Amino acid sequence: MYYAPSNDAAKDLNDHLAGIVVYNTTTLNAPDGLPFGLCACFSNVPATMTTDYRWAVQLALPTTGYPMFRRKVNKGEWTSWLPMSRPAA
Repeated sequence: MYYAPSNDAAKDLNDHLAGIVVYNTTTLNAPDGLPFGLCACFSNVPATMTTDYRWAVQLALPTTGYPMFRRKVNKGEWTSWLPMSRPAA
């Protein structure tokens, strides 16, 4: 199993580039309306590597609500958080 390296919440999910962190109501750029959860990030290069060619995907796993995802490609900005699933109609 892989665990978040700390019980402390991440300060800003825009800066989270690898692994799993906890987020809460004080974390910047977390999904709106989902105040607590885990955020896993996958990238094509190590988080410590400085490059203009990083492809990263974040998955937010909130304690309530539906999982969300967003991505960042190269020098672009993070996309908006989007739901991974929607409730059945």
